[in-house]
Amino acid sequence: MRCLFILILFLLYSFSGFSDDKCKEAINELLNASNQFEVKQYENNRYIEASYIVDGQNKLIAVSTQDDLVKDRDLKDLMKTYLSLNISLLDDFEIPNQLMIILSKHLTTSVVSSKSPHYNPIRSSVNVPVQFLKSGFHKWYAKHPKFSKPIQVHEIAHAIIDASFQKTLEPWAKFKQTQKDWASIGAQKNQLNQELISIVNKYQSAESKKIIEDLFEKRATITGEKADLEIKIWKKNLDESKHKESLKRFDQKITRLNEKIYNARLYSITDENDKKRWVEIIEELKPINELYNQYMEILQADINSQLFTAYDEFLADTITVTYLNDPKSISKSIEFSNSKKEKISRDFENKLPLSVLPDVVQTDGVKKVFTSFDLSNGVIYQKDVVTEWGRNKFYEAHEILNATRGHVWKYYLSNPLYSKKKSQVLGLIAKAVAIEIQARVAEPELIGQFLSPRQMNKRLIETIDREKLAKEIAKNF
Repeated sequence: MRCLFILILFLLYSFSGFSDDKCKEAINELLNASNQFEVKQYENNRYIEASYIVDGQNKLIAVSTQDDLVKDRDLKDLMKTYLSLNISLLDDFEIPNQLMIILSKHLTTSVVSSKSPHYNPIRSSVNVPVQFLKSGFHKWYAKHPKFSKPIQVHEIAHAIIDASFQKTLEPWAKFKQTQKDWASIGAQKNQLNQELISIVNKYQSAESKKIIEDLFEKRATITGEKADLEIKIWKKNLDESKHKESLKRFDQKITRLNEKIYNARLYSITDENDKKRWVEIIEELKPINELYNQYMEILQADINSQLFTAYDEFLADTITVTYLNDPKSISKSIEFSNSKKEKISRDFENKLPLSVLPDVVQTDGVKKVFTSFDLSNGVIYQKDVVTEWGRNKFYEAHEILNATRGHVWKYYLSNPLYSKKKSQVLGLIAKAVAIEIQARVAEPELIGQFLSPRQMNKRLIETIDREKLAKEIAKNF
């Protein structure tokens, strides 16, 4: 690999024509320099940037914050983590051409993405915390900052996996293009909704505002009651057909309330031109909303959770524990110390045999827990996703490949034979994941099929261990 590094804003360094080892030496020198980064200010943002060239391609990374509680040293430490991760460990992966890492003092698990750690492939951005908030005993607790390092690495790993698979794995690239198309439709939808809001706000009196707020509150109550019934049906495995009429009545009530909200807003507009434009926007939004929801159904389909999310989470976890050389780093970062859940959740030292995994296909997944979400109309009805996700933790996308986690740590990542070549091992594990995803969209007997936890783990372990990859490992080491 030819590597050229340029750290900008305060000092410029450049190196070219180096081998991988020389590249690592160069970046390590930079990382050890005490004054290598200067924090800049632009409006409400504090940020640092680094630019570097790998194989003739310019890579730009920025670490930014709008949070006054985030210290300058937090930005610098995160930049160091990013650079050391993608240079010192991930030689066999594609580095994103551009990435914005947004640092907040506190983030937690939330259905609202801005409040939780996440990678956004549409914006090429990563949101991570200095401290992860964990709820328990009716309080919020800020975990020590050392426990946020695995979360930071995990989310950055998602960006690196995405950049790598976008180039090499067609099903992945198509799925990500669907996400981008959905985001584009969402942008149109939001633009029209903003125009609607601006029209309504011009004429909304205190009285009309109160009427509309009351209607929204009633609708929120009914959507909540509907969601409660759906979850009850799902959790108790009830016959849905017996509750069909009850669900239908909920939908009818919601429809009537939507009509009342529509009429109340229209009635409040006194200017005929604005009233006409408001009706036009409502009509324009109908096909856009329909298309938006169609894309949403595709992206949230349970099969896509198996095909993309589960493998993505497994690989991001694998990169994280390898980089930190700690098989329990993920589980310790997201759970309370010594909790029972910490001992099993995403722990790479688990000794989970395939024989204990369910061999039954479960296709209900989250099964419409969020059917009543209606963000465009201001209704957010939330249930505890962690406890409501499924009847069995073995099926959850972050957990379903736990047996494979234990396998790769025991036989590969902790194996002294591979201790100095972990990047290549990670590359081969990523290759095995790509083979599995490709097989599940290409092989007739697998297309569109759910796999049980035992099947998914067995197939991936066999793909990692198969003779071809074993020979490739032997050749590299």
